[in-house]
Amino acid sequence: MFKSLCIVSLALFLVGCAAEPKDAPGAVRLRFSVLGSKQEADLGGSLVRKLEKAHPGIKVSVEPIAGMGYDTKLVMQSAASTLPDVVWLCDTLVPTFIEYRIVKDLREFIEADPSFDLSDIYPKMLKTGMSADGGIYMLPRDLGTVVMFYNRTLFRRAGLLDPKPDWTYDEFLRMAKKLTVRDRDGRVLQYGFMADYTWWATNVPWIAPAGGNIISADGKRSTLSSPESLRGLHDLIDLVTVHGVALPPNRPITIPGVDPFAAGKVAMCPQVCPQIPSFRATPKQFDW
Repeated sequence: MFKSLCIVSLALFLVGCAAEPKDAPGAVRLRFSVLGSKQEADLGGSLVRKLEKAHPGIKVSVEPIAGMGYDTKLVMQSAASTLPDVVWLCDTLVPTFIEYRIVKDLREFIEADPSFDLSDIYPKMLKTGMSADGGIYMLPRDLGTVVMFYNRTLFRRAGLLDPKPDWTYDEFLRMAKKLTVRDRDGRVLQYGFMADYTWWATNVPWIAPAGGNIISADGKRSTLSSPESLRGLHDLIDLVTVHGVALPPNRPITIPGVDPFAAGKVAMCPQVCPQIPSFRATPKQFDW
């Protein structure tokens, strides 16, 4: 079901050499940029602490970059020769960063380290960070497979058991209907489902089961308009327009800035594993 989603990954890039040591003789200082959220900064800090414990001669400063346009800021830093040594970046921008020589080929470092085993990485994931000539410019941090997060507390309140691993669309729709709660005037107080309708990754799980895909096998043309892809997209759209069980886009159900799933106002939502730290930090009043 999720075979088309292997490229939704997060990655690390080695983009330069260490700055001149300013600590003890022989010490190495590195800069590591991450996304600006507290969760990403905490994760970066955790990785750094493990690295520094294993290698006392290396010191790493974590530099969260807040706000929108993270990749644009990295390009500007590169032009100004202030780019950190290691940066987080989504894999979809790897070709651009390779073309403009912002990132450095890691293969020489990998080959010089006998403890590093490339076979530990899924081949398709490794390929997302490689150039056509075999250079390795990205090492994936995690596999961003889309899965369904669900609020077990709301499920039990509706008299529902946990979804089975092989649940069908019809079973999902039945659950979404039971999990959608309205007041006496028909106003929705709680939705059974929500999704980011503008993000291709959360659309593919609806397109693929219908036999469609977002791009042709040779990667040269879009197949979103194929009958199969459109049938899958209609299954997703119908949750809003026909069945009324999904939160419509641009219709708030919580105060601005509060995630509806985290607020307990939506029972199910498809997301990727990097969302987990954010969910862990907010939904404390229910089981999920």
